[in-house]
Amino acid sequence: MPRRYIYEPWTAPTDVQKKAGCILGKDYPKPIVDHKIASKQCRDRMGASYALNKEAAGKPSCAQLDYLNRKLKEREIQGQNEGRKKQRQNKFTKY
Repeated sequence: MPRRYIYEPWTAPTDVQKKAGCILGKDYPKPIVDHKIASKQCRDRMGASYALNKEAAGKPSCAQLDYLNRKLKEREIQGQNEGRKKQRQNKFTKY
């Protein structure tokens, strides 16, 4: 695999994968998560956690934690739906 794709082989075009003898999904596993979406979710969760901790002076109540978890799950579901939309769009625009 060329250096350009060594750390993210799933970004390599099919002809490059074939030439390297490393076909995504056959010789190398497909990514489990979309890194852009997962990174955004992580940043959102960390930011929300820090904000809640600051607001609660380091001792958030159970009710505050439950509220935070519900909001984060709602955002995560929304992000997953957006990710699926992008995947569907990419299937049609690749060819």
